[in-house]
Amino acid sequence: MPETEKARNAKEMIQEFGSFSTGNLSDAMDNLGLQRSVITGLRLLTRHEGKRLVGFAYTMKQMFRHPASSGAKLARHSEAINKLVKPGHILVIDAGGRTDVCNGGGLLALRAKVRGLAGFVVNGGYRDIDEINAFGFPIYARGATPVRSTPDLETVGFEIPVEIDSVQIHSGDILVADSDGILVIAPRFAQPILEEARSIAENEEKLLQMVREGMDFELAYSKVKL
Repeated sequence: MPETEKARNAKEMIQEFGSFSTGNLSDAMDNLGLQRSVITGLRLLTRHEGKRLVGFAYTMKQMFRHPASSGAKLARHSEAINKLVKPGHILVIDAGGRTDVCNGGGLLALRAKVRGLAGFVVNGGYRDIDEINAFGFPIYARGATPVRSTPDLETVGFEIPVEIDSVQIHSGDILVADSDGILVIAPRFAQPILEEARSIAENEEKLLQMVREGMDFELAYSKVKL
């Protein structure tokens, strides 16, 4: 299959995932007997235009510096944003959940937006929230802090598995994030999950319409399959 067709199919799949809530997708995984992979400990810190953040993950793992480490720029956020993460993908930074230092600020978020990255998911802190809200870019993080990372953090790996809230994330996994949480989907399960989520969403809309029209909820619920 030509690369352009692969890219087109991937883009269409991501767009379809964006049409479903994390609730619909989580229910679909339950119905299919798949392990639920939901991160609930992060929150959307910044304004953005869409209802939800959707894209393929690109992972990086950070730790507080080893005593033998030296140098001024070991965190390598700019390298990831400038060179490594593909447009349309989501940079996932695992900093162990620590919020006493940040994992970037307004300039890096603006550069990511200009390059076409979909957003950031940060198991740690971020800063310059008001500045980022002026141009809009989705950042889900553990919290905000003004303290820079340069003296403290170093990146120990790119495109390696990371873990956030007991959920393992690989580069290439599909992330769907909204106000309810962040769902992590292995690409091999994408199509069956989409098909089940589509069925759930259609039946949910039927249920909502019956309730709007005044039908008893239990009666309406008995008429649809969720």
